[in-house]
Amino acid sequence: MLQLRKMDLPKISLGMINKAFKSIKIRSMRLIRRVNRTARVHLLLRGFAKQIEYVYRKHSETKDIYNLYQEFYVLALEEMVRFRVLPDKEKFDEAKHGKYPLSGEHHRVIGQYVFVLKNKRRINVAIDSDDHPSIQNQNILEWAHVYFKTNLWPDWKYPGKVHPIVTGNNMVHMDSVGYLKSLRKQPKLYDFIFVSRIYAGPGANVEHNIRLFEELAKISCRSKIRAIFIGFKADDPEMFSYRKRLEACGVEATTEHFSFNELMTMSAQSRLCVIRAGIHSCITWRLINMLCIGAAVVLDANPFSSWPEPLREGENFLSLGLRITSECGPAPDKDYESIVSKMEKFLINEDKMRSIHESNCRYFDEHAHPMRVASYILDTVKKY
Repeated sequence: MLQLRKMDLPKISLGMINKAFKSIKIRSMRLIRRVNRTARVHLLLRGFAKQIEYVYRKHSETKDIYNLYQEFYVLALEEMVRFRVLPDKEKFDEAKHGKYPLSGEHHRVIGQYVFVLKNKRRINVAIDSDDHPSIQNQNILEWAHVYFKTNLWPDWKYPGKVHPIVTGNNMVHMDSVGYLKSLRKQPKLYDFIFVSRIYAGPGANVEHNIRLFEELAKISCRSKIRAIFIGFKADDPEMFSYRKRLEACGVEATTEHFSFNELMTMSAQSRLCVIRAGIHSCITWRLINMLCIGAAVVLDANPFSSWPEPLREGENFLSLGLRITSECGPAPDKDYESIVSKMEKFLINEDKMRSIHESNCRYFDEHAHPMRVASYILDTVKKY
């Protein structure tokens, strides 16, 4: 009689199944997005975009954040131009395809693009998403004819080819803008929200972040406050010390994130959204999301950086006026002591919150919408 032998089958966990379904969902969404974008490109090609044959761009094959930091600009430009993706120089066959068109150097947050016009003219373009205001790679700067920088500080001196650009977020694209804008009409359930990541490492403004949480937690109102620790080792004594300080004042301290949709919904349901400066005092990624949903934004300090259309205090944001350092070091103690009274003053001014909501809706639609950013890039490149 034939005996069936029990086979050693791999154990399949629920987590593995969820991961597989998530991967399929992401790939399906990307395919749908690509088809929709191709259709839109044919409708939107006009002006200078019609003069562009294609644009070379780099897709980094190294395990860093290059693709993540450039995705907002790539997705925006894909609405107007056709890309040809290049590998890293080491994998490019110059004997077959000619000289490598990019700079040949790799920087983890500086995007490189070559606009090839129909008259065969080429324009080298860099998009620098580094958090620091300085130019991080002089060779790429020399290679570029036009150089965009997100965290451009107006009181610094830059070469004439360097232009400011909106700090993009890869979660804001043509297929998500409609959803985000729909949140503008959410009912207000919270007086303010402050959800902030606390990063390990230099330039990560940890002490400033902790002080913000400690003061905001003193305000008696309907608030949503969460501190999220990133990059700390599980047994890091510094993290335990920070968490102890936060828990002592009632702040939720965790390593768990909100999903993007959860965070955006809660932000839209808040009368005020507190946003702190990013690493090296940069404008954080999340600000463009707040503009899209029409949030009444409260910044910890007036921005050091400037976008092509500057954000204005009293029009696009309220400011706690904390005198943080250019590396986001802590402000003087007296500044933190004034946070509670300033927030209470902001919360009773309904007219100001309403006007900032309306101003930020307009600002996003006119200056920070992906299509507006893509048009700005093309208009600037055209002038070269």
